[in-house]
Amino acid sequence: MSFYSELATTAARLLTEKGETAIFSRTSPGTFDPVTGTSSGQTVTTFTAKVYPSDFSVSQVNGNSILAGDKKLIVEAGNKPAVNDRVSLSGIVTTVISFESIGLTSDEVIYVVQTRS
Repeated sequence: MSFYSELATTAARLLTEKGETAIFSRTSPGTFDPVTGTSSGQTVTTFTAKVYPSDFSVSQVNGNSILAGDKKLIVEAGNKPAVNDRVSLSGIVTTVISFESIGLTSDEVIYVVQTRS
């Protein structure tokens, strides 16, 4: 077991103990028919993950990339979030604006996810 995989195991344990369950959903665009102006074949994929939600610090809010009201989620490694994923947490649905993987590419420890209402 590598150092990063041990960290990922510890992070997952702590998030399981202290975190909340969030549901991530991703909609694939399907195909667009320009003749009829309709889309078809859209699919929604969901996964659950343990997360620890928090606010960004006042010094991090810059009015451009991070707005007041944005939330920071520490997410267990596994299913990687993507920009525009919808996140349902405690009955509130937000959208993933950005995310960052912490750890090595092959041994991710956690994801830090920015969401916005």
